[in-house]
Amino acid sequence: MVAHWPALKLWRGDSGLARLAALAGDAHVEALASPAEGRAYGDMQHLVLLGCTLRELLDRSLERQLAERAPPGAPRLQLYLAQSPLCSAGSGGSGGAAGSCGQEHGSLQQLRPAPLQPLMQDLGVPALLHSTELSQINFWASMSSTRSSLHYDPYQNLLCVVRGSKSVWLAPPSATPWLSPQPLTHESANHSPADLSQPDLRRFPGLARALPLLQRFQVAAGDALYIPEGWWHQVDSAEGTLAANFWWEGAVSRQLGGHMDRFYLRRLLQSLLEKQKQEALAALPLCDLLQLARACGADDSSGSSQRQQQGASEGKQQGAPSEGPSGAGEEPASPGAAAVAAAAAAEGWSPQHGAALSLLEAAVAEHRAAGSGSPPPTLVTSVVATLAAESAQALLDVLLRLRRRSPALAAQLLLHSLGPAGWELLSGCMERRQEELAEAGGTAAAEEAVGAACEELYSAVPDRPALLEAILAAKEAFSRQALRAVLDAELAGCL
Repeated sequence: MVAHWPALKLWRGDSGLARLAALAGDAHVEALASPAEGRAYGDMQHLVLLGCTLRELLDRSLERQLAERAPPGAPRLQLYLAQSPLCSAGSGGSGGAAGSCGQEHGSLQQLRPAPLQPLMQDLGVPALLHSTELSQINFWASMSSTRSSLHYDPYQNLLCVVRGSKSVWLAPPSATPWLSPQPLTHESANHSPADLSQPDLRRFPGLARALPLLQRFQVAAGDALYIPEGWWHQVDSAEGTLAANFWWEGAVSRQLGGHMDRFYLRRLLQSLLEKQKQEALAALPLCDLLQLARACGADDSSGSSQRQQQGASEGKQQGAPSEGPSGAGEEPASPGAAAVAAAAAAEGWSPQHGAALSLLEAAVAEHRAAGSGSPPPTLVTSVVATLAAESAQALLDVLLRLRRRSPALAAQLLLHSLGPAGWELLSGCMERRQEELAEAGGTAAAEEAVGAACEELYSAVPDRPALLEAILAAKEAFSRQALRAVLDAELAGCL
């Protein structure tokens, strides 16, 4: 199936790595970093990505740099290039036209080239996929021996090893209840912390029922393995292993009652969950920023309680309270709305954005004064939703201005005042802005621009683990509320 690919000969030994570097050595990739002898986790909680060129990955120069900079006693890090696109049905960062992935098969006509596309010169498309509408072709490189975390993918998958070897554990979707999958509200619901190669039955007692269902395959250079949609898999890669895989969408099972039922149930619930989350965001109250800022400005002399009442009157926020100290230092109370609006106008800002900034400063300062047990202000949610409805850039601009003017208030906002709905809006705007920039100037430039904005905003919180914990807790709280709404609506009368 793939034994005739030129890569099987051209990518052998050191000369093979030189061949890869000659084809795409300067291409930017993102590699998973993990402790040596450890697993390469792909879930959001443990994911650590490092940007580098393909050449720096292959010659391991980046690994050496990381080792030199590591403090004494720190574990050595190794890099693993996972599912780095060669061609994709998405927008792509190279700006190439569809159908230009280097092959003439119909399966590639709708794909766009990615930075690693030149490697396709030494690869090919298996004959059985020539008439299949592919979703993505990926490149994988394990310069050290690696072990992936247990997960499933929403695609049909053909894994083709070009150099080295892989050992693949497979479990059917019917084993899902016993594999300790992450909850549907988790940001990486298709992953499991269980390790099939070293089953820990004390921590995961359900594995005892899954073990009889496991299959293990040894995939050598020139071999291909089909991994069906929804099948759990965990992969060990020998040192120096290179591979490509092909993803395509699978048809929904035509016959119910089979081993796929539980997978489709999870996917269906996830689909309904995402729809409910979008509907909940769309239903968040918006406000007239200028009118509300004028009202709050008139009330500056008599306190700010009316601001909360006015924000709440716009609608009810969906979210959960946050607790714990803000970690922010002392800072003078926020200036009045008129002063902030005047300063914004002097700097060429729109009146609406100046009003949004003044409202956020006032609401966040009041929330900080109220103490750790108080719920996120509805006014903050309303202002954030209004800015997000205008544009992703509008929200990012105002929050960055808040960070530059009032770092302590920005820290309070991020850790406590933004709330579940606010974080869902902000993370969505970051993704949307990156997509907009990618269409205009390419993926790498978009990632750099949005990454710089995130870094500046998040620098208001010195304790990054605390910030990550706050983000995940807020987003998962929003997902839990949305999932409850789904189950209430979809399962009513079924229990």
